[in-house]
Amino acid sequence: MDYYEKLSRDIEAGTVVPDASRLTRNLKAGERILLDAAGVEAWEEFERVEMGRPRVGQNRGPSPVIQTRIPHALKEQLDTYATDHGQKASEVVREALTRFLRAA
Repeated sequence: MDYYEKLSRDIEAGTVVPDASRLTRNLKAGERILLDAAGVEAWEEFERVEMGRPRVGQNRGPSPVIQTRIPHALKEQLDTYATDHGQKASEVVREALTRFLRAA
């Protein structure tokens, strides 16, 4: 489980306590945080940035999705491998499929 997955789980469980020293009522500070997170300098640039997950590959538009069912034991192995290697399960599946098809 990566940092963001753990943070998400902790937030949903209500175990995350905000650091009061980082809270501010300064709107400019909040604006700066958003601009920095988007990697832009001005609101005009921010409005043009497409937020969300990065696309896979070079094509524009949403990446295709493939759904399949696998045995529980295989899913557990996949999750363990992904965690041990600091990857998401989807990254491992993409890499494995790419290698398989290159070898075919």
